[in-house]
Amino acid sequence: MTNFLLVIFSIIPLIFLSLFIYVFYKRGRKFEAVIFFATLIHETILVSYTTIYAVINDFKFEKLLRFEVENYDLLKVILIENIFIIFFLVPFLFQLKAKSISFESASPKIYKFFALISFLGVFVYLYQLINRPSIEQIVDSYANSGLPESSNKFVSFFTITFQHASIIIASILSIRGKNEFYPKKYQYIGIFMLISVLIMVLFSGIRGGLIYTAEFVLLISILKKKKKPIFIMLLLLILFIPLNNILLTKIRPISEEIAKEGGVTTTAVVNIVSTIFTSVNDRKEESPSIFESLCERAQGPRNSVALIKQYDQGLSQDLSIYKGAFFVFVPRFIMDRPVYGSSSDSFEDAGIFKVMQLNYDATFINMGPLLASAHAYWEGGYLGVAIIALLTSFFWSLILKFSYKIPPFLGLVFCLLTCCALLIDGFITIFYPLYSFIGVFWKSLLPLYLFYIIYFKIKIPKLIFYRK
Repeated sequence: MTNFLLVIFSIIPLIFLSLFIYVFYKRGRKFEAVIFFATLIHETILVSYTTIYAVINDFKFEKLLRFEVENYDLLKVILIENIFIIFFLVPFLFQLKAKSISFESASPKIYKFFALISFLGVFVYLYQLINRPSIEQIVDSYANSGLPESSNKFVSFFTITFQHASIIIASILSIRGKNEFYPKKYQYIGIFMLISVLIMVLFSGIRGGLIYTAEFVLLISILKKKKKPIFIMLLLLILFIPLNNILLTKIRPISEEIAKEGGVTTTAVVNIVSTIFTSVNDRKEESPSIFESLCERAQGPRNSVALIKQYDQGLSQDLSIYKGAFFVFVPRFIMDRPVYGSSSDSFEDAGIFKVMQLNYDATFINMGPLLASAHAYWEGGYLGVAIIALLTSFFWSLILKFSYKIPPFLGLVFCLLTCCALLIDGFITIFYPLYSFIGVFWKSLLPLYLFYIIYFKIKIPKLIFYRK
């Protein structure tokens, strides 16, 4: 009976999200439809499929955790996920007023602005590739300050601000709508940016970059009604597990060598060449099936059991995590604030690191995926789930209301950028721990909008609460 309920309750969120996608798209509220669709992909692959696979295969991967996970433990995780999603979606029922926006009538100047951001994105990714810190530097940085610091604070801030925004904007430039008219060179700039990202993904081993880049192109192709890119991106997303296995076997050694040498050096290049030829031969074990590999990597539901048990044992998360998020922009030598996402001055107490320690006895520099609903339960039990879901929904309502008041393409960038608040498993979603939305506002949304204001030399539009 428990297994049957697991399957049923893992499917219910997909039904709700599908209904909301249909209703909002019919009413012309395309921003909501896009972010709900992205979340539907996330929930389908990383929550529902993983849960159903666990039931069918007698909880194969759940049995590998440090402590025993029963089917009723996973059922509690899924029930909490359902409660969180319901409380999140209810406020949207009061935001069904029809909208009419067009993605084919943008100002020519906005394309110039986007081309500039894409160029900046190319330099951001090339800088990350060439100046990647060594493994020893990463470990030392985490151990001493709890936060990996760049020697160049401006470059570090610049990288955080434009890392994901540049990919979204490059996707917009790359996919030309039927009635869009802008210079071809801007489209080429967008394509060049996406190629640069692909190179960074291949050489860094960050397989999630391949996934969310494909998602951005897919979502923008849907809005611009371009069938060919839609088909290609869907195919790529379907095949991402085999691609991940190839990357893990053949490309990951490149990433490891670059990290070892602390960037692209002569020694790294020489070692990479020899490593590529030996990595496949050294891998003797049989590769898992596509379905098994997908479930193995989709750790969110089973990882979340640890946080729920922490709260049930009286070890809840300290709400001071929000102090670190609200004041993330304040240098720590000025304010003794907690590390971002943590209740202390160490990343060890952040949920994304805690689940790896509790479940796999991993070192504290390893992070893993978790469900936003489980993080909310860790903060305040069932009441915390309801309150944090409503607050998250309120935050999204502000972002969406503001996005409809600015140029459509820029509004789309803001919505998709908010869906990147805490990318761990590669798939974008509207569900993240609440503190991460505060962080993405300070680190990405606000800087990008200020950059937009400076570029256009315009006045700040009327407040989002303004009504005619």
